[in-house]
Amino acid sequence: MRNKVNDAEADGTALKKNEAARSFPKRGQIKPKIASKAYKEVIDVFAQLIDSMGQNIKFKIGNMCEGDAFTAGVTWHLEWNKKQIPFTRGSNFFECSMEGTKLVIKRAQGIIESPIKPGHSSLILLKMVTSLFDTFPKATERFRKSPNAILNAILKVYNKVSGPFISPFLAWYIQNLKFMQYLLSCALKILAFISKVFNK
Repeated sequence: MRNKVNDAEADGTALKKNEAARSFPKRGQIKPKIASKAYKEVIDVFAQLIDSMGQNIKFKIGNMCEGDAFTAGVTWHLEWNKKQIPFTRGSNFFECSMEGTKLVIKRAQGIIESPIKPGHSSLILLKMVTSLFDTFPKATERFRKSPNAILNAILKVYNKVSGPFISPFLAWYIQNLKFMQYLLSCALKILAFISKVFNK
């Protein structure tokens, strides 16, 4: 019996990998350097994506537009049982080229909807950053050339100034969330036990 279950799981994994492979170019269509390793990794990621989406979650394509010289854009969202899932909207932009008779994607960019909607505050922040850039053009040029150096400096300031105050609060908050999770799981177990007793 256990071997049949393992065989069924292996067949399911193979089916998902085959489904993912159909959505991706064949090995011969990929540059030889990356064909062996990267192809397998991408197929594995697609198989995991298909597995994690389950039977009821689907990609729903919205608007599509075509640009100049083999460029295209598409908007999409995820649906569960034909109902949109919040915060799952996104858009992708593709640059393609012709290789022989085949259309090949050269570059793809994706933008996913942020669950945080800053609204008016983002415009205030943009105005502050713009005025800083205009006031300090040399620093702006350094930031443009190496943004990681500036971000590392900001992280150092955060760790020395804000970190000691925020970290204990976050630790306390996470501890409370874990406790609430424990209480909720206990309540669900009790409800499941009671329903089993009354359903007999």
